[in-house]
Amino acid sequence: MTPTDPVIDIAELCKTLGGRRVLNRLSLQVRRGETLAIIGRSGTGKSVLLKHIVGLMKPDSGRCSVLGVDTATAGDAGIGALRRRVGYLFQSGALLAAMDVLENVALPLRECESGLSEARIRETVRETLALVNLEGVESRMPSELSGGMRKRVGLARAIVRRPELVLYDEPTSGLDPIGTSSIDDLIRSMKSVLNVTQVVVTHDMASARRIGDRIGLIWEGRIYFVGTPAELEATDDPTVRQFVGGLTTGPMTEGIGETQLLRNRPRGDAPAE
Repeated sequence: MTPTDPVIDIAELCKTLGGRRVLNRLSLQVRRGETLAIIGRSGTGKSVLLKHIVGLMKPDSGRCSVLGVDTATAGDAGIGALRRRVGYLFQSGALLAAMDVLENVALPLRECESGLSEARIRETVRETLALVNLEGVESRMPSELSGGMRKRVGLARAIVRRPELVLYDEPTSGLDPIGTSSIDDLIRSMKSVLNVTQVVVTHDMASARRIGDRIGLIWEGRIYFVGTPAELEATDDPTVRQFVGGLTTGPMTEGIGETQLLRNRPRGDAPAE
């Protein structure tokens, strides 16, 4: 890869699950050093896209190049090498309940950096916890942490090996407004502190506006719109306007009942009157 090559280069990606075409010739490029927020209704393939990027799923057809590795065709060794360059923050944080904070964050180091001394591992964990504004919590168990703290520990584990790319699956899900703003601030700081490329899947429109250099909307299995937050606000496309405004009528909801619409409405915006 050259410095000008996109970190993620996806072309014509297709995936069918349970008889439904979830990704339908989806194409997307993510530039080096940018934070791309991906929005869309529930069940439109946002998390499925992340799983293809990290090689947890194989497409039915199409190309998915990540850091120069085509995850559609790479073998186990190639996918394993790619994952060592990618951090992944799961929606729940996915901390191991039987391990304290130190051991949870140290896990990638112990699995992938066999030459590190115990002292160096502990030092790296402490440095990384400081990056996410968590100090002095190494001995705590996950059950002793708030939801926001568990998310930050999960982020520390995702970045402890200083990856080139970080993927976030609903990082603010379940958090109150203060916790959401805290996670948003951390995501923005990761870009400058670690010089990392980031892809953030979110339902939260306010969060997407705060963190995204660009925002992409998935609809009907494709990237329907991608642009800066200002371009998102300026477009008069009726599908984009419906999602951004949380409207219960429009192209996205033809033939769907009102109860389901309210349940799936994007967070961060009140419905338009």
